[in-house]
Amino acid sequence: MTVVRYDLPYRQASRTARRDRPAPARDREGLREAVASMRSERERRVFLGGHSYGGRQASILAASEPELANMLLLLSYPLHPAPPGRAEDGAPANLKTPTFFAHGSRDPFGTREESRRRDG
Repeated sequence: MTVVRYDLPYRQASRTARRDRPAPARDREGLREAVASMRSERERRVFLGGHSYGGRQASILAASEPELANMLLLLSYPLHPAPPGRAEDGAPANLKTPTFFAHGSRDPFGTREESRRRDG
């Protein structure tokens, strides 16, 4: 198994950069390039993942390009934008890529109650 750890363009610009003014389209393009690099190296399945904001950008990208990755791994995925308590918007409604979500039990952006509501 080959694993690539990738920093989004906003993080590459500065290790201490905050996302006060994120460039989500640029970050999604960076993810697309990372997947293309993996595809050029191997003919295997590609799992795309991300933590928090990175997971949100990966899911938005996968929703718009379902053939891009074989599966998503989303860690501490924000089911609503910051700060907690605002209206939730969750994963893109048109997400077709098989997805595994992992949250901590005290994650304010993906509480157990919110996850249960999503499971139906």
